[in-house]
This record gives sequence, structure tokens and C-alpha cells, in this order.
Amino acid sequence: MQHFSLLLGPHAKGSIGGILTTANVKGRGVIKVKPIPAYTNTPGQATQRANWKAIVALWHGALYLPADKTAFNTKATRTRRGLSGWNVFVSIYRTAFAAGLTLTSLTEITAVKNVADLDVDGLSNDAGNVKISIYSTTGSFITSSDVAVAVGAFTDTFLGADVPLKGFVGCEPSAVGEGGASGWYAYDLT
Repeated sequence: MQHFSLLLGPHAKGSIGGILTTANVKGRGVIKVKPIPAYTNTPGQATQRANWKAIVALWHGALYLPADKTAFNTKATRTRRGLSGWNVFVSIYRTAFAAGLTLTSLTEITAVKNVADLDVDGLSNDAGNVKISIYSTTGSFITSSDVAVAVGAFTDTFLGADVPLKGFVGCEPSAVGEGGASGWYAYDLT
């Protein structure tokens, strides 16, 4: 409805009392009843809200230490420029939720020199196989291995000839029906 109000003027914009909305359309002042959005709670929306709540709780829970969050930031800067570690984490776990996978958290990854080899250790909140990957300092994939994991600690050894002196370690579940990933943890064998 077009309005000709001396109080509002022809160029008024905004809401009045949360009930009416004014705008300028093609140079004319227009006023209309503000629409009230319907809050629907379809099963799909309820699932999305529950998934989001679980992802936030997972990130802020006791599993993810500052070092784990730093590893996700490293992964973000090396693989998905412009995103934060939080964005990468949400992307990984949201995809796993959407696919109906069991969420696997891989945390506290360490890579240490053992004579001339690289020992990789970490924690998993679920049993299954874990793929451990080694990346160069530029983010290029070098090698990987699969290890069977019980709930709790896991470990694997990479031969020194197979890995660069400096790089990153990342892990992800490789068992069918599981989803998730770790960030990238830096190591230095020099």
C-alpha cells in the first residue's frame, strides 16, 4: 500500500513497532504488514539442529585440545585458504553427519623421530582402521598407511627414507561407515 505520510515522508525505510514495514519502491513510499515467519520443526530441520549442536559440542568438548585446534588451523591454511580450522572441522563433520556415518575423533597426534624413522601416535574415540598420511611442508601428499585401531591409542612407524625431514601428519578413519579427520600436525626430524 502506498503511503503519503508527512510524519514518515516518502523515503522512510524500516520497521514500526515490529508490526509494519516501510520501504521506498520506485521512488514511492510503501508500507505493509511485516510478515511473521512460521517456526516449523520438520523432522529434517530437527535433525539439522541436532547435528549442529553435536558438532559444536564435539569441538568445544574435552576431546579437542588447543594443539588439535591448531592442527585444524594448519590444515585450513594448507588446503582451503580463507577458512579457519573451525570451518574445516565443521565441513568434515557435517559431511559425515549428512552421510549418516559414525563420527570418529582423531586427536593428540604426535610425530617423533625414532632413530631414523618417524613414529606417529594418536588417540581415537572409536575402533576401526585409521589412515595416517604424511604431507610435505608445502602440503603435497607423500605417503600413507592404514592401521587397525582399538578405542584409545594408536601408533605406526614410517621409514625415514619414505618421509621428508619436515612436514605434516594427518589422520582419518578408513573403516566403512566412519567419518571424520584430524587436522595437520607439524613434525620436524632435523
